[in-house]
Amino acid sequence: MNKLAVFVEGQTEQLFVQRLVQEVAGHHNVAMEMRKASGGGRSGVARRYIHLESSDARRKQFFVLIVDSATDNRVASDIRDQYESLVEKGYSRVLGLRDVYPESRSDIPRLRRAVDRVLPKGSVTVDIVLAIMEIEAWFLAEYTHFERLDTGLTLEKVNNAIGTDAQTLDVENIAHPSETLNTVYQFVGRGYRKKKDQVSDIVDALDYVRLYVELPERVSVLKCLCDHFDLFLSSEMAPKSPM
Repeated sequence: MNKLAVFVEGQTEQLFVQRLVQEVAGHHNVAMEMRKASGGGRSGVARRYIHLESSDARRKQFFVLIVDSATDNRVASDIRDQYESLVEKGYSRVLGLRDVYPESRSDIPRLRRAVDRVLPKGSVTVDIVLAIMEIEAWFLAEYTHFERLDTGLTLEKVNNAIGTDAQTLDVENIAHPSETLNTVYQFVGRGYRKKKDQVSDIVDALDYVRLYVELPERVSVLKCLCDHFDLFLSSEMAPKSPM
């Protein structure tokens, strides 16, 4: 069984990655386990990893562990601390996913260097994908989900909300994508505050064919993430992410 561990900064990323992998690998081919980290740091409480849910791994070709590190600045350190254990358990690669925000765009090179200093070097491939500026940018790029989420969110209303054409919007130039998403959803009284039920509704409405096949040509870091999953599923060596 080919095994991948993905460490993400929060619940939104965890739910999105879970669904994306299921859609790409096929529910019948992949088993998954979800965990959430807590404690550690200055709290004086040892870092703990709480089991949230898992699926039956029997007769599955792939296994993906997705760990919610519960904050952006713990993704790299959680990978570092769990690396040897993951290697011993037969994981073939380890991946991190975190937003650039609240850091600024100009801080991306410094952030990449800081992350690289923390990541362990060893026999198993490790990399971190930095979503520019937030993973919600990818939800904005998949603009067809708006009307599936609420019939009142027509393309015309979405365009009015963001002040430009959603079909050609460069989502990686948006400073705070989750706030832009909130502005759009407020047109139908929904809003967006990263609550689990809100994220679940969005994840259910996304078109994963567009996300995996079409949008990576427009969104560079989404392409990097999809390339990592492609290469994991084909057991190839994954590339280093840009920046």
